[in-house]
Amino acid sequence: MKKLSVILSALVMSTAAMAQGTYLEFKMSSAEGMGGTMKTYTQDGNVRTEMNMVMPAMPGGALRRTALILKSDPKTSYLLNDEQKTYTVNTMGDKEPSMADHTDYEVTVIGKEKVNGYEAAHVRVKAKGSQLEEDLWTSPGVLSYDKYKASLTKYTSANMYKALAAKGADGFPVRIVAGEHGRNMQMDLVKAETRSNPASLFSLAGYTQTEGGYTGSMREGAQNAVNAIQNMTPEQRQQWIDSIRRAHGR
Repeated sequence: MKKLSVILSALVMSTAAMAQGTYLEFKMSSAEGMGGTMKTYTQDGNVRTEMNMVMPAMPGGALRRTALILKSDPKTSYLLNDEQKTYTVNTMGDKEPSMADHTDYEVTVIGKEKVNGYEAAHVRVKAKGSQLEEDLWTSPGVLSYDKYKASLTKYTSANMYKALAAKGADGFPVRIVAGEHGRNMQMDLVKAETRSNPASLFSLAGYTQTEGGYTGSMREGAQNAVNAIQNMTPEQRQQWIDSIRRAHGR
């Protein structure tokens, strides 16, 4: 899933360059009960991504994350804590988000299929030297992809995108199936539209910066998990332990 997110992130970033704002919504699911949604809003070069996940093996059973990338500083991302009204900062340095992947990929074209209302190319992708294979369905029909494809040059450095294009399978992912050890996560595009998104979605007004960057945010998340475990009843704690064992096939 991490490698597939490279091409997904690059294409989502490319929609931010469109004259109109966009809204993308993905649904995520797995046989282990983990699932949720990912919603992305773009406007005038700004990007907001909201992820809400149900995770049975995690204390509290849920994970919510909101991230911003602003046109004024595209090499910096902001991770928002909506409950605490705080945010942490992550600086990506000199690397563009789409250029962070240097892996070589092998792409096998499976065929043409209609997925989520789109005519799509079904391909199997494998990073060279890895045994893990991931399935991807791409379509040029998402958000008039063929009309603004020429403007994607800034975001086409990801090696996976190049490998897909070489096989005639370039397009926006409308379905992704990835995983390991027999446990797959499926991500489906359920909505893609142009819209005018309010400036308030891309504002840090009302939020206070906390120190520690993403590492600090992870520590905060870990502490919240510890607190959730401590507040569980014995029955809830046993159910949580059982869900972890099922997730690992034990």
